[in-house]
Amino acid sequence: MRAVPSHTTTEYEQRCERAIAQIVKPPTRRKSLFILFLLILIALSIYPFETTGVPQWRIQVVDEAGRPIPAELVSQDWEDYFAEESLT
Repeated sequence: MRAVPSHTTTEYEQRCERAIAQIVKPPTRRKSLFILFLLILIALSIYPFETTGVPQWRIQVVDEAGRPIPAELVSQDWEDYFAEESLT
């Protein structure tokens, strides 16, 4: 058995070093930008944005005698002056 000097590396050690370098190589610019985009997208998706909405209503149209009128067309109009002012 022959002694190998400590300053030389074996072929196996060189292959191991190359394999480790491939695993831990720094990310490319494109990969870094993609990760940044994903982090921003996740942050925006969990940020609690304030929204304006109208609760769902269930109505029944009746005549003067209190009997329901079937298939009566009903529409709803509403305005939120505060929301309209913030858009201008």
